[in-house]
Amino acid sequence: MATAAPANAHPAPRVGTFSTHVQNAQGLAMSCRLSTGPGTSGLQSWPAAVRARIAAEFGMTNIGGHRPGSGRSDHHTGHAIDVMVRGEKGTEIANWVRANARGLNVKYVIWEQGYWQPGMSGYRPMEDRGGDTANHYDHVHISFKQGAGSCPS
Repeated sequence: MATAAPANAHPAPRVGTFSTHVQNAQGLAMSCRLSTGPGTSGLQSWPAAVRARIAAEFGMTNIGGHRPGSGRSDHHTGHAIDVMVRGEKGTEIANWVRANARGLNVKYVIWEQGYWQPGMSGYRPMEDRGGDTANHYDHVHISFKQGAGSCPS
């Protein structure tokens, strides 16, 4: 059963699926599969495609996405993911995202109490929010601009 889109919703994107084939660091063929339009999980298509790529590339199984609600968070619009990870693996993922930010259509990254957006040379320190989760020590937060991007090879 179809429901009407809210008045402030963006126009529905064209529907379809395409794949971009790439190789991971071990030379294994990988694909970023993109189904246009929002997914059933509430996560927009491009962030969902990047979530799948990070899961495959880095062996991650705990990656959050859409959270209902309102406010400033890109999670509410389906344009952000949280890769639940600590330590060196988190730094590796954050560095991969930063190195490929333009193609991935990244808006900003938060990791270990630091904020980074394309064009910055390093992280800007953030205020102490009082805990590991609030300070992003147990997850890499990745926010995306609207629209799609391309998978790095």
